[in-house]
Amino acid sequence: MIEKIEKIIKDNIEIENLQIDSTTSFRDDLGLDSFEMSQLLCALEDEMNIELNDSDIVKINTVADLISFIEKN
Repeated sequence: MIEKIEKIIKDNIEIENLQIDSTTSFRDDLGLDSFEMSQLLCALEDEMNIELNDSDIVKINTVADLISFIEKN
């Protein structure tokens, strides 16, 4: 699943030498601001066929958080 998430990130956010693992933080490691995070989460919703609400979004800080959310829903 990490590979699919990494592809979605690469397709939507321009970051050089992107390396993704479960501990990758969207804000700290990738440097995404709130606008970029919103764009990415919209793309993830479309690609992964999930629906995120505001309370879910604030809980997703790392790739592991995202994977956990996807697996539960």
